[in-house]
Amino acid sequence: MNRKNIKTPVKMSSNQISKINLSSQVPVLPTEVGKGNRKGSDVIQYWGGNANNYPNHLNMLFAKSPIHQGIIKMKSNYILGDKIIYKNNKNLADFKVNNDETITQLLDKVIKDFLIYNIFSIEVIYNGVGEPIEWNHLPAKFVRTNKAKTSFWYCTDWAESSPKTIEFEGWKSNRESDYTSKIFWYSSYNAGINQVYFEPEYFAAIKSIETDIAISDFHNNNINTNFSASSIITFHNGEPTEDVKNLIEKTITESYTGTSGKKLIINFANEESKPAEVTSISPSTWNDAFLTLKEDVIQDIVIAHNITSGMLIGIKSEGQLGGSTEQDASFKIFKSKYVNKKRDEILGQINKLFSGVFDEIDIIDEEEIDNIENNSVLTQICTIDELRKMKGLPPLLNNAGNRLMNEQPQPVQQSNFSENKKDDEDELKFNSIKDFGDDINSYVVLHSSNFNNDKLTNYLIDNSPFTGKSLSDIRADLNEDYSIQSIKDELSKLVATNVIDKNELISDIDIKKAQKDLNITSNNQNTPNINRIEVRYSYFGPKDDKNRAFCSKLVSNNKLYTREDIQSMSEVIGMDIYTHKGGKNCRHTWKKHTVVRKNDGKGGQNDE
Repeated sequence: MNRKNIKTPVKMSSNQISKINLSSQVPVLPTEVGKGNRKGSDVIQYWGGNANNYPNHLNMLFAKSPIHQGIIKMKSNYILGDKIIYKNNKNLADFKVNNDETITQLLDKVIKDFLIYNIFSIEVIYNGVGEPIEWNHLPAKFVRTNKAKTSFWYCTDWAESSPKTIEFEGWKSNRESDYTSKIFWYSSYNAGINQVYFEPEYFAAIKSIETDIAISDFHNNNINTNFSASSIITFHNGEPTEDVKNLIEKTITESYTGTSGKKLIINFANEESKPAEVTSISPSTWNDAFLTLKEDVIQDIVIAHNITSGMLIGIKSEGQLGGSTEQDASFKIFKSKYVNKKRDEILGQINKLFSGVFDEIDIIDEEEIDNIENNSVLTQICTIDELRKMKGLPPLLNNAGNRLMNEQPQPVQQSNFSENKKDDEDELKFNSIKDFGDDINSYVVLHSSNFNNDKLTNYLIDNSPFTGKSLSDIRADLNEDYSIQSIKDELSKLVATNVIDKNELISDIDIKKAQKDLNITSNNQNTPNINRIEVRYSYFGPKDDKNRAFCSKLVSNNKLYTREDIQSMSEVIGMDIYTHKGGKNCRHTWKKHTVVRKNDGKGGQNDE
């Protein structure tokens, strides 16, 4: 027997134990390091050390912590709001940013990325003259940059030994000369250790989020294995050799705890005659401890997320009444202090990206939409159909919405002979001019006085067909008073109504949208200039029992008039109705419209 291979067991006391932590992991840190540990502002910066995996860690926290994920989704929904509108006219903004996505869908992705990674990135694609034409969301977890933030690298799997990357230049506000795609990248500053990838706003609670996940895994493991991680296994034959000890530990670990087991305690005692025994710590003891820990974890996560009250995410703290008044107050504070500021921050960057291409956009909520009807200024100057358009609703049928909110749907019918002499005179005045003007349904109204684009319209008519010009060139000619979107919209209206020929600056989709907005049917786009722009006026104002009989009839006459018509009407009546309307203290006015005839284009003059 070779004694060199014999190891004498080492005796140990019964309180000596070996603790195995099966779930210990190396913490993932947001360390920034240049690729290959190189220095310099142009070197790609890895995020999460050389493993470059910190975004994956943030993504895992979002996927596995129900509290953290619920808060992110709630905040995203609040920030996205209920409607995206244009700032200048409050109309619904429903434009497409690429072939598949609308601005709403793009913003939804941008907001989620921003809340999870504190970063969002958008690919900007240009046409052959350097104008941006498409905007595609790029998931932030796939994008890395350099210290100067002038170059960007995109890869869907940074864990590969030789990741396949696509390199982009950073976006600039001026027109691009090389026409290659650029990356618009934004990260909100957060005081911390990083210089490139600023930590997300919930960074201080990451350990608590990890603990929330660990608690869920612990309970899940107990349920699935029916073998509590709070068990002690005692062997009464003294301490074996290291090899045997490791074999025992490995066998028990693989047989009972599984890969997601937590803590297992193995005790080697010095009582040779006794078999191994298993002792379980009371589950209630662990449950009580975890409940207390869970409450602390939730509180940490809620605070780090700037949530003013757990009630906003369905968590009620001890001592809270839980009433709707308290919840409403908490939401108002949260919206004012967090949602609105975060929304403004994101919109500020998006509007900067779209500057000169689309009109500035804004986000409103349902209560703001409902308040449109209660806005005294808007209800005095906008018809019901205009208010409905602000809410993204179609116009009412049969011109029923072509009136102010406080006007009666139908004018008061006047008898042919009134007991009031003044009414009789007004009746005679109206009858003497009732045949002037044209039916409003004979025209397509391009603009009304509140939204007049005379300068833009006249330029487009005078300079069609824009040989050698781009939309950016047109915008420059107009001193950048209009966005590219406004120019495209106006071009589409003029082509849709056969005022100018179809051109390469707009597509069939643009024209069809204009036809839908103007409520006109498709016409022959190959027939050049069969229609022309005209200016007409309507008698506009309230319809109620305070009106003069003359005003009631004229405002309900549903006609459009030229300036010559109004002048002739004034001569017949013997009073300048363009200046004085119906008389002293009249509440009505003349509203100017830029129109195109629906018929064969004959008649009408473009005069003031």
